[in-house]
Amino acid sequence: MTPEQLENVGRRLFGHRWQTPMAGALSVAVRTVQRWAAGQVDIPKGVAAAVTRLDGHDSWVVGTGAETGREFAVRTKYPRFIGRLAMDAEDFDVNGLTYECRSDVTLCEIIWIDTPPNETDMIRLFSELDAALESIALDDAETDH
Repeated sequence: MTPEQLENVGRRLFGHRWQTPMAGALSVAVRTVQRWAAGQVDIPKGVAAAVTRLDGHDSWVVGTGAETGREFAVRTKYPRFIGRLAMDAEDFDVNGLTYECRSDVTLCEIIWIDTPPNETDMIRLFSELDAALESIALDDAETDH
């Protein structure tokens, strides 16, 4: 793995301030990731394999709670969070952070597992959720036919 490949994966998974969360995900010092990214030290093959595994996991799990029947979205990559998907405007808490994913779905009651990203990365993150929800809706439509 080259430093450029490491940086590309890091930015895709963790946003523009990727080195610290990647260090945490790999259980290494931030300075070590910085040395790899700068090309000062070769990236070990085991680390390259771990980075590839991190990059290969699905980012989103969307489902329905068995007891509540409420739909939820879970971000499984950094920054991780759990949020409820509300289908009706009267069904969500307007005092917390909300995001209108699609015209018929609002993400609300967000619980951050990791530190919330900055506004730019949050917009990118929620755009990814939009795409995941659209993909699920298309899959469901194909299944229904």
